[in-house]
Amino acid sequence: MTSSSRSAPTRELHPQEGLLLPQPELAPGFLACALLFLSYELGLAWQGPEGGRNLAELLLGRPLVVFGDAARYVRWAILIGATAFFYARFRKTHSDLRRSLLRSVGEGCLAGMLLGPFLMVLLGVFDAWPGGPEIEPRSSAPPLAVTLRLFGSAAWEELVFRLGCHSILFLILARVVAFFGVSRPIALVVGDIGGLLGSSVIFACFHLEDLQGWFGLEPEGPSPAFLWRLVAGLLLAGLYRWRGLGVAAWAHGLFNLGLTLGAGPGVFR
Repeated sequence: MTSSSRSAPTRELHPQEGLLLPQPELAPGFLACALLFLSYELGLAWQGPEGGRNLAELLLGRPLVVFGDAARYVRWAILIGATAFFYARFRKTHSDLRRSLLRSVGEGCLAGMLLGPFLMVLLGVFDAWPGGPEIEPRSSAPPLAVTLRLFGSAAWEELVFRLGCHSILFLILARVVAFFGVSRPIALVVGDIGGLLGSSVIFACFHLEDLQGWFGLEPEGPSPAFLWRLVAGLLLAGLYRWRGLGVAAWAHGLFNLGLTLGAGPGVFR
């Protein structure tokens, strides 16, 4: 048989090929969120039953209502179990956990310091302040429990809106596009872009007053422009895809902390 009559070998496509960016590892990102989860739980426990819960955490915790008053203990057990699982998974392929965590936290804080002023200036351009008794500009320090809760809530929002929503949209869109005969690399890129845009839209929608009230949460006051929320979501989604869950969560948490302590658009004008 001549070489010309032989069929060309089929090249298998790597799962990551065609993506805009390599998919960051989940284990180190989740472990970097551990302190944020702890901060949120401490804030809730400190405030007691009247402490407001984050919508993302509330959504994930819906199935736990069957446990009644013990639901929070079940949530704690799940968080501890997930942390142990990702720790064991991380140690299988890595050895320096401290370095990985410090890098995620450091990059997240740096990103938060860079994104924060930009988003504040943008908020001033839209002339819309989130308002509300917990994150409006303050002349005195907020309660520590409120600060802990709002700082730690960033981990829950990144878990739901970035990891969860982006992943689900990515899988759906990539498979739908591939079903119509589009090559796999292009399908992956379409899924990635759709996941970034779609998760950001969902993030913005879930911060609207009407939706917050529908879930029984106290609205944050006059809602900032939807477009501002969308831009913030896109920036965090891009950071998540570039550097991972932990970096995005810490950047988000640092921004929340700035709002809680009284930072506002006027600071950067």
